[in-house]
Amino acid sequence: MIPLKDDLPTRTAPVVTIGLIAVNIVVFFYEISLGPAAEEFIFAFGAIPANLVRGLEGGRRRSWRRPAS
Repeated sequence: MIPLKDDLPTRTAPVVTIGLIAVNIVVFFYEISLGPAAEEFIFAFGAIPANLVRGLEGGRRRSWRRPAS
């Protein structure tokens, strides 16, 4: 079951969690505002998990650019 509440009081607010959620919301709405140019933004700033893992393993680094059409 997913816990719905906790009886242990916390002393601090979840500042980092709230900050991450806020950043994600801002980026999401920015992508929506780009319209058709959103694909270019995603290719420029998106991360491909396989490339990240290859980089951590010391594999050959590949270009992050989108292939030419």
